[in-house]
Order: sequence, then structure tokens, then C-alpha cells
Amino acid sequence: MHQSTTPTPLHKLLSLILIGSCLTMFCPESIQAKKKKTHHPLAVFDSRGTKVGIIQGKYIDRAASLWVTVILESYPIVLQVTHEALKAPDNVEGLYLSLDCSGDPFFRHSQTTKNKRMFPLIFITSPGQTVYLASQGDNSIFIVPQSRRQFGRECETLPLGLHLKLRPGRMIGDLESLYIPPFSIR
Repeated sequence: MHQSTTPTPLHKLLSLILIGSCLTMFCPESIQAKKKKTHHPLAVFDSRGTKVGIIQGKYIDRAASLWVTVILESYPIVLQVTHEALKAPDNVEGLYLSLDCSGDPFFRHSQTTKNKRMFPLIFITSPGQTVYLASQGDNSIFIVPQSRRQFGRECETLPLGLHLKLRPGRMIGDLESLYIPPFSIR
């Protein structure tokens, strides 16, 4: 007499486990997802091992300076980094109401709106390497600056009566207190 064998749920589960085990042993790539190689972008670190930021673009030459993205007070900023220094983009100047470049700097309105910047405009000056961020929004005003400074240069007095459309700067941190050279790539 022929007896019908209907598989029970337990038999079905055991069959699936057995088939899965066999496939995994003989065809591991067909069952298991290929592990994606995780790409860790190169980063710049200071002498204490503190991560400064992620390198932008391709790292080609050890002698060349690099650009890194740094988060400072929740603002992403871009800095140029060499073995010994962190720098702001060139051609940015701080304009001051004082004759000796003291106080918070102002930024030229034209620099803050140029090319719809991806990253905020910054200026680095003393004391230390204090980073100033151009204020956001449309709060430019016409004022008469008394002096100016470009990164790494001395303070210069400006001619009297020069009316410029400027945006105020706001201090967001001091790089010298956060990072200690020399800088390395990992």
C-alpha cells in the first residue's frame, strides 16, 4: 500500500537549512553578497594623531600642498595643508575698522558672493591661527575700512575715504590650539 508523505513544516525547514549549507560551501559567492571593499579616503593628521580632515581630490605628489575639508564649529571649511602649516585660500583679505588690524575682520562682499561658493569664505589671522567665517545671509554694509591684512602679511593702512561693501566676519576657532604640526597623511 502506498503511503503519501506530505512534508511537515519541520521537514521543510531542515531541507532549506541543508540546501543553504550546501550552496554556501560550494558556491559561497553566489549566496553571500560580495563584500564591498570599503574605501577609506586619505586624511591628514597632526603630530598628536588628531584627524585634521579628509583630502580633497587626488593625492599625487608628497611635495605638493593638499586641500582638506575640516569641520570647525559645525561649518565645513577648506584649508590648504603642507607638512608644516594650515592655510586659508589665497587672495582673501581681512578689512578692519581699526588702523592696526585689531578687532574682527570684514570680508569684501564681492568675495563672499563669487561663484556661489560651495564652502564658506574664511580668513585666518593672528592671534594664533584664528579662523574667521564670512557671515551668512545678506547683511553686507557700506563702511570705510581703515586697514587690511592678507594671510601671512603685515597689517596695511588704507587710504582715507575708501567706501566698500563689506560683510562682517565671525570667529569660529583657532587652528593653532586644535592642531600641532607636522602634518601627515594616512
